[in-house]
Amino acid sequence: MARRPTLTPAEEHANLVGEFQRIKDRHSEAVRKRAVRVVLGPSVIRVFEKKSTDDIRPVLEAVPIDELLEIKKESEFRDWFNKHLEKVKEAVSVKNSSNPRIGEGYILGHCTKVLTLYLREIVLNSRYFDDAETKRIQYLLYAPIDSINIDRLEDLGCSLPFNAIKEIDTKEKFYHVQDALGRAAAQVGIPRIWFDDNWGDRQ
Repeated sequence: MARRPTLTPAEEHANLVGEFQRIKDRHSEAVRKRAVRVVLGPSVIRVFEKKSTDDIRPVLEAVPIDELLEIKKESEFRDWFNKHLEKVKEAVSVKNSSNPRIGEGYILGHCTKVLTLYLREIVLNSRYFDDAETKRIQYLLYAPIDSINIDRLEDLGCSLPFNAIKEIDTKEKFYHVQDALGRAAAQVGIPRIWFDDNWGDRQ
């Protein structure tokens, strides 16, 4: 193995400065990639066919997150969300269109879960946006619907049009829950995405 050339302190410093400049130039991209790795962890990806991550990862990384800065209304966000949901659906469909583990709800159930988790990770769990931007955007986000949150909704006596994530097979079912969560959260003055705190509170 060839030895690396010995550098002078000035050369070492210049290399480090160059590395930090490279990191600075691509920091937004790095945040998105890190968020994808978090979201596509075992608890989410296990229901998909093997190597589905290879199809889903580039689609999530390409979501134009900065467009959220221009969205002010719920209706605008819903249109934006649906547009990118279709792209996630296409990516998932490559290997999962007949996957029995995700059933008919793979589009609205599992695909919405992937996209909502990704947006939550970017907006709430990173420093992608500044504090004021984050505070505003978080009120647009949808709560991920999974078994933990479904169980909590049932514990609260909510009437759900499904019993499991794979049964969320229409947009009406998904938005029925999101609208109910939005109305209730608004009365308390918090964003509906916080309903996902129940995931951390599970026993």
